[in-house]
Amino acid sequence: MDDEKTTVLIVDDDVTYVSLVKYLLDSYNTRQFEVLSESSGDAALRTLKTVPTIKIVLMDYYLGEETGLEIIQKINDEHIDVPIVFLTSNKDYRAAVDAMKFGVVDYILKDTTMDIALPKTILKILDNVKIKKQREELEKQNFLSEKKTEAIRELVVTMCHEFNNPLAAIKISAAIIQRQKIDDEQRSLIQRLNTNIIYLENQLKVLRDINIEEH
Repeated sequence: MDDEKTTVLIVDDDVTYVSLVKYLLDSYNTRQFEVLSESSGDAALRTLKTVPTIKIVLMDYYLGEETGLEIIQKINDEHIDVPIVFLTSNKDYRAAVDAMKFGVVDYILKDTTMDIALPKTILKILDNVKIKKQREELEKQNFLSEKKTEAIRELVVTMCHEFNNPLAAIKISAAIIQRQKIDDEQRSLIQRLNTNIIYLENQLKVLRDINIEEH
């Protein structure tokens, strides 16, 4: 048996159905389930806020004075991040489709939960949710990496621009000085200055080329 415990919250006011689901999950040998149940939206919200280990919610549509969709909306309003599976019958297929618009990850026909396949179905849904979150996290990291690279490119371009302008001015000034009557020491100094300017220009060109290649 897998030692990891999967906590499931069932929101349903049908005591018989809840008991059956608990039995099916408790009887599953491959994974240990902890099954919690509530029969109203307010009670479900309280449980979700106080039990952070809940991995998944099985939500019925008909719940006395409110519907499962209304409870799901309340959960969304509270920004509670938990995958919700909609429990429905064949005649409630339209309601299941509507529930998907509220961020429900999947739906299960109640008739199909009356057998030993229910635990595997829940685990498969959880695996799909995990894969989706991993993909979204990877996309987020790639997006941030692209933003970081873009910021570095802009910094390099700005730095090259800020250096090129004064270097150009220094080159012009050095050329003017060279045309004047200056002694050998001064001329040697101007030559070294020109050599350093050329070196800096080459380094800036390398930076620009790297920036273009990464782009």
